[in-house]
Amino acid sequence: AVVSTQSGHYGRGTGSYDPSQLATCKAIYPFTDGQFKQVWNLKNADFEVCSQGSPQKFQPSKINSILREQGQDWCGTHIAVPCLINKECSLDSKNTGCKWEGGTKTLTISYKVNLTEKVWTEKERDTLVELAMDKKLRFWDCQTKTPDTKEARFLKNMEYDPKSGAIVYTESSASYTGLYIGIAVGALLLIGTVLIVYYRLPILNRSDFSSFHGCGL
Repeated sequence: AVVSTQSGHYGRGTGSYDPSQLATCKAIYPFTDGQFKQVWNLKNADFEVCSQGSPQKFQPSKINSILREQGQDWCGTHIAVPCLINKECSLDSKNTGCKWEGGTKTLTISYKVNLTEKVWTEKERDTLVELAMDKKLRFWDCQTKTPDTKEARFLKNMEYDPKSGAIVYTESSASYTGLYIGIAVGALLLIGTVLIVYYRLPILNRSDFSSFHGCGL
């Protein structure tokens, strides 16, 4: 017997398609979980993360605990992953953690979640599971919103690099931060100088400064 279509036919007895481009339907299965990895290039850092040689706060057990635990205000997956925030998935702790590659000084943070409801497209899954490219999964100095440790300042100046697909240290961010600090320090010095002149020079009468509107005194 032959099954005919508008564009060809399939011979049941021969098991062949005519034309050869015809094919059976492809089975589609829903997505029930999702995974995500974030790679950090720390080649310019003077510290390691998730290795036995890391500082205590960056030891593997500490980082893994931060990534897996709920109830944190500033760190971990539960405040960052869309479906965990919206209670649309649960974290697979066994497949969530960090890995350090000493040769390249690369940190990889990965997590896996199990979706509460099945989805049928990769776009739906990725929207639920993945972080935005410019969002860093924080794992450092979790006791405060704006830490000011040496490591925190370094990690803050890291940004996503689309060419390498990793988060890298950016000299531009660090330079801008230094520029802003320099401007602020310069302004304070200028104000201090004006105040010294105003209060300490006897040859000038303070009332004389009333004409210097630009000084704001």
